[in-house]
Amino acid sequence: MLARGIVQLIKDSNGVQLAQVTLMADEVSDDLDHPQEYGFTSLAPANSECLAAFFGGEREHGTIITVYNRSARPKTILQVGDAMIYDNRGNKIWIKNGEILIEHATKITIKAPLTEVQGSLKVTGTIEATGQISSAADIIDNTGSNPKTMSQMRSIYNSHQHQEHDGPDTSSPNNSM
Repeated sequence: MLARGIVQLIKDSNGVQLAQVTLMADEVSDDLDHPQEYGFTSLAPANSECLAAFFGGEREHGTIITVYNRSARPKTILQVGDAMIYDNRGNKIWIKNGEILIEHATKITIKAPLTEVQGSLKVTGTIEATGQISSAADIIDNTGSNPKTMSQMRSIYNSHQHQEHDGPDTSSPNNSM
């Protein structure tokens, strides 16, 4: 037997979530198992809707098949093949045709000893680093007004000479860059 209900509370401290659900008018069912797909987990807010199964019609022990929250679900119109992960705070990861869009997050933290990006990376904000920045390729800065690479600028500096105080030209710098 299947029943629709309203989730009142979910305990998330065990290997499987246990939910308190209001089913019919005043029927409260405690400790319904809420199993989740391997590798995915969530903690739905109170007043989310659910669909519960009661095997053999016994209401003493049921299993929640799915939990959904109409007010938290983004109003975005998905295209065929799209997928989205979202929460009730407006954060979402939208996997769509040729793009993965992360929206509304105020901070994204990646905890890994190495993060590798294959392909070009475009950043419109400031990049801050507490460690060294290194590159196997040459670096160009101020690309809107500077056509030279850092290597070309070092070469110019290392070989530059100029007239000093109305006297002869100086020699190249003692310390190369």
